[in-house]
Amino acid sequence: NAHTLLDSGVDDVGYLDSVILGVSAALELDSGRHFVAGFSGGASMAVRFGAEKSEHVTAIGTFAGKVGLSQAGAPFVFPTTPTSALSVQMTYGTLDPNYVGELKGDVQATSAQAGIDWWTNVLSCESTPQTEAKGSLTLDTYAGCNANAVVRFVTVQGMEHTWPEKGGSFDLDGTKLLLDFFGDL
Repeated sequence: NAHTLLDSGVDDVGYLDSVILGVSAALELDSGRHFVAGFSGGASMAVRFGAEKSEHVTAIGTFAGKVGLSQAGAPFVFPTTPTSALSVQMTYGTLDPNYVGELKGDVQATSAQAGIDWWTNVLSCESTPQTEAKGSLTLDTYAGCNANAVVRFVTVQGMEHTWPEKGGSFDLDGTKLLLDFFGDL
């Protein structure tokens, strides 16, 4: 149930919200430091959760997620507009079908850029990013968002549909990339 367009009626967002709030209360965690991360379908769920429960999330970080979907050529359906500002980092490899907008059967996903454009629009960010190249990475950071949130689009040249690991087939520590983003907030 990562996408409202294909929702089966199971309240995964409510379940995740209960888990995050319950664990946070039990461990007395800082409620202003909740982060959600995911890969592929989990990334799409992080997007939906962040949008629907933005009041409980500081930031989301994803690899290879989808933001909007279209079925049978209908207009794209996006998540609910967040009610609170949150920061977003979405990472895609240039060889990942989600980078250009994967088509499965009659369901078309938005491209990575279209997903980022949705986030920058709903968070009222500046339209032009600051771009930084770091080897195979290009980091496009959109500032000026509501409540000092940021949206970052990380493009990894030559990476396929994967959560990258240091020393793996693509030598990038994806976990560190996310933790660095979360730590800077």
